[in-house]
Amino acid sequence: MTPLSLEELTDHSEVIMRGKVSSKTCLRDDSGRIITRIQLEVEEVWKGEAIGKTFTIIQAGGVLGGQRTIVVGQATFAIGEEAVVFLALNARGEGVVLGVCQGK
Repeated sequence: MTPLSLEELTDHSEVIMRGKVSSKTCLRDDSGRIITRIQLEVEEVWKGEAIGKTFTIIQAGGVLGGQRTIVVGQATFAIGEEAVVFLALNARGEGVVLGVCQGK
């Protein structure tokens, strides 16, 4: 992993926000991979837009049934935790944390 400066995270982000984790859900994507959907209650948006009071962050991996997929170095989120996140957007408009764990 190449370290990113705060300036680089800011420049490469489509959305920068602060919020509180309200839920986490593990499911399979269209390709059958385990993913985790994190819902963030939006408190402040410093770059980009967040339509509505919640925003979805998507990550590869998670625990689903008896299966577990781990992505080394990925940011972790706990329900009730406040976080500042630097995000890129996927094709569905969901946030993806930049720089693996560096964007949290």
